Amino acid sequence: MSRYNLAFAFNSSYIGKFKVTYNSIVASNADKSFYLRVLYGDFNDEDISDLTRFITERRGKVDFVKQDPSRFSGLPKMAGDENYTAYYKILLPYCLCDLDKVLYLDCDIIVRGDISPLFESRGKFICAAADHRVNAVRREHIKELTGSDGAVYFNSGVMLFDFTAVDFNSGEFPTAEQLFTYAKSSKDRIIWHDQDILNAFYWDKCAIVGEEFNYHTTYKSVKEFIFRKKNKNAVIIHYANWKPWNSNYIGKYYKLYKRNYKLLKGEKGVDFLKRRNIFAMTKLLFKYIGKR
Repeated sequence: MSRYNLAFAFNSSYIGKFKVTYNSIVASNADKSFYLRVLYGDFNDEDISDLTRFITERRGKVDFVKQDPSRFSGLPKMAGDENYTAYYKILLPYCLCDLDKVLYLDCDIIVRGDISPLFESRGKFICAAADHRVNAVRREHIKELTGSDGAVYFNSGVMLFDFTAVDFNSGEFPTAEQLFTYAKSSKDRIIWHDQDILNAFYWDKCAIVGEEFNYHTTYKSVKEFIFRKKNKNAVIIHYANWKPWNSNYIGKYYKLYKRNYKLLKGEKGVDFLKRRNIFAMTKLLFKYIGKR
């Protein structure tokens, strides 16, 4: 049985969401075992014991790497993220460089197919999908971050790090302190948190893969909303922006998430899915249409 390396970054409020994501990976990849490295800030001993049990029961082994949220103090926070969890991702290369290839995934994801094609070598340090919305409407911001008119901005929700393709300790790559210095000196222009920082440093070291490996459940246009267009070949479904556990969710693949959630009925922490509310959904829909 082949072993694949995975990485995650989350805190205690996302333990249940992580379980849904990881269980979907295991269920869709029956011929694989997994080694996980989890970056965290606020787990207690009970959390670590519970997560270790859950992962071990599902063909996995895990190591935990504690982070100090105070290192990120002063940077723009994501809504509801008091521990700066998103920024843990800028430290992934330094926490994973003893491995060969590692697939990082956010915890708002459902995997419904084979992940092995992502691990195929492309000769670049990172493999990730383009963030089509940002690339379409924020070209000046991307140029300011990267210094390039033609840079393709990638989404950091799914990233394959390939340490076999580069010499990470060669001096070609920034140190962690350089990333922190950049982040704090650029905090007034950071919009998409860790993603902006990663693109500033690694955009030219990233091979862009198809959206089937990071398919966003938001809509690219009102027309796409009306016709409910989906990608039948999508392997990794990413509930970016709108979250399916909120009562106002109007994005794609709600039933898929709900089905995977129900598979873990009774599991500790998997008690967060709210019943959808038509009034809350309508309010979000009008807000979305108003921005088009």
